[in-house]
Amino acid sequence: MKQVVRYIAIIGVAVLLFPFNALAHYFWITVEQVQGKEQVRVCGGHNFPKCEFAPDLRRINVTAYRYEAPKGKAQIVSLAPFGNTLQGEFAGKEGKGFFYFLLRKKTLQRVIYCGEYVDVSNAGYTGRVKDLQLCPVKLRISGTQSAGKISMVVEGEAGPVTWQVKWFGPDGRQRFLTVSKKGREIQLSSGLHMFAVEKGGTGYSVVVRVR
Repeated sequence: MKQVVRYIAIIGVAVLLFPFNALAHYFWITVEQVQGKEQVRVCGGHNFPKCEFAPDLRRINVTAYRYEAPKGKAQIVSLAPFGNTLQGEFAGKEGKGFFYFLLRKKTLQRVIYCGEYVDVSNAGYTGRVKDLQLCPVKLRISGTQSAGKISMVVEGEAGPVTWQVKWFGPDGRQRFLTVSKKGREIQLSSGLHMFAVEKGGTGYSVVVRVR
């Protein structure tokens, strides 16, 4: 009995020290170049990048943006239901910046999910958007000089925190990473990667494309 109590105590301490994702599913945003335009998709599921369902527009307001850097200008991307996704197109000029989205519950107008899509070569602008401060826990990802290598920090409301991050790789593998307050560098293979964190029922995802 004492040994069982000891194990329970150890698990409890681990949960307190290293919070992890408890969401039943994830949401994300992806972007593809189609005939000179950027095709934007927002969807959800359990096995990124497979889109299993779109956000429920009866209960949730969904807004997507393209953030143009270094001007600091955010432009709305109109989305419409398309199969298991919400889809839209952006016809602006290619340049530095990234796409992001916010999900808000209609009843409370509270943000319940934030997400970003960024090419690894432009992954230094994600911390500049005020909208994304509405999520209680955030991922800050920046590129490094080495191809495919990123630097990751998890930020809480009072600054960097030690946190568990869910990582979905292009090979279909899912794993957890522990990211300390000082951050962590990760070498990525080519393709789409998604990183996700959660706090108090609010989620945050970042999709990174490595070419």
